[in-house]
Amino acid sequence: MLEEKVANKINEMMEKGYEARREDKYKLACKHWEELWDYIKSVYESSNYDCINKFDEDYLEYNNTENNKYSEECVYNWVSDYENMLSYTNELHKRINFCEEYLKMFDADYSCSFEEDEFGNYEESDYNHVMEIESAIADSYNRLGDKEKGEKSFEKNIKSNPTNGFGWIRLSEMQESKKAVETLKEALEVEYLENKMDVQFRLKELYESIGMKEEADDIEIDYDDGGIPLDQINNLADMHNDMIDNFIEGFVDFQNRKNG
Repeated sequence: MLEEKVANKINEMMEKGYEARREDKYKLACKHWEELWDYIKSVYESSNYDCINKFDEDYLEYNNTENNKYSEECVYNWVSDYENMLSYTNELHKRINFCEEYLKMFDADYSCSFEEDEFGNYEESDYNHVMEIESAIADSYNRLGDKEKGEKSFEKNIKSNPTNGFGWIRLSEMQESKKAVETLKEALEVEYLENKMDVQFRLKELYESIGMKEEADDIEIDYDDGGIPLDQINNLADMHNDMIDNFIEGFVDFQNRKNG
């Protein structure tokens, strides 16, 4: 477990960044968090941790002690906030360096207790976490004008976790249409591909967008894959919002007529 003074210092430095962000002082938030990351690395190295997951587990264990106002703070969640802030302030080289450093320290096969889902499964969330960080690296390279390097950096994640359908979808979104089609077709050849329906829908939409209607019509969506495709989830959400809006309008109209 981390020493109390170390955990407290991390909490204070992290909170400084959040406070600056709440005040819309984004550059200052990045400055505070850059100092925090340097401090975390120094503690990590001097304490001989073999992965940042274990460091974070000890940090969270301290924060979960009674009456600690930082009970939900952890490096795992903060990482996304920091890289997003670096993206917002256009500090892209720093964003790349930070994400690459973090990934070298992160072990996607390590099971942190605070990441357990209802099925006792840790792996999927951790690999998705890696995918998000890899996406940040690729996005940064793309914005710096180096699309090829962006693609290559994201391909690393796909090679380590080829069954993650969303990884293939993300990669296709970085590519021009013809190459994206080949990427998605390659994904559909992967055995035990997760989120297969979403990959199929993405390929179908891509075909339609480039006028290949016959190819789009030939795609049969594998509804046995389980779950609901993203586009259908979005449609259901829109329907739900429309129902709420109609109810509110009807209720307001009823009240107006009643009071009138």
